[in-house]
Amino acid sequence: MVTRVKICGLTRLEDAEKALELGADAFGVIFEPSSPRFALDHLEALNIPALVGPYGTTVAVYGEYNASPVDLDFGLVQCIAGDAAARPHVRVFRFPASTAPDAAFQAIDEVQGNPKAILIDSYSPDALGGTGHRADWALAAAIVSRFPSRKAVLAGGLTPDNVGEAIRQVRPYAVDVSSGIESSPGIKDHAMMRDFIQAARQA
Repeated sequence: MVTRVKICGLTRLEDAEKALELGADAFGVIFEPSSPRFALDHLEALNIPALVGPYGTTVAVYGEYNASPVDLDFGLVQCIAGDAAARPHVRVFRFPASTAPDAAFQAIDEVQGNPKAILIDSYSPDALGGTGHRADWALAAAIVSRFPSRKAVLAGGLTPDNVGEAIRQVRPYAVDVSSGIESSPGIKDHAMMRDFIQAARQA
């Protein structure tokens, strides 16, 4: 199975265009105001769906989802909380390193709204994502094994150097990267993006 790649935290059309050229599968734009990658501070990001076109997956990324006309051009919503059942969506789970597998399984069992995928991320008390903190790969692998019919996306601390090993250990449906391919928040390093996508494909 080929592992899909989502490039998240895009703020510039030139970075989205490069991601498209390199073969990324999904393109994430942040709608969480606390993020330095907040789309309404980087308005050209709102044009990414038009750039990507109808055959690429664009994702509007929230902390708590609140329906807004500004994200209607995006194919998916991604959120930690909020009622996204009316939209195709990805539900985010941020598990602290000490989380027992049974507790994680229960949280996923209880999710409402029939998400298209579940995203497994690291937990930080200071930010909702894009921190560069690595998720617990052993826990993520246990979740993938426990829920074979769920499409599990692995995020959190992925880089070109570790994404291959992450895929081999976890076997996720997709991987999601933001800060691990940046020269500064919201500014993607094109060489790192290329290396990340190549490493994910080779894994």
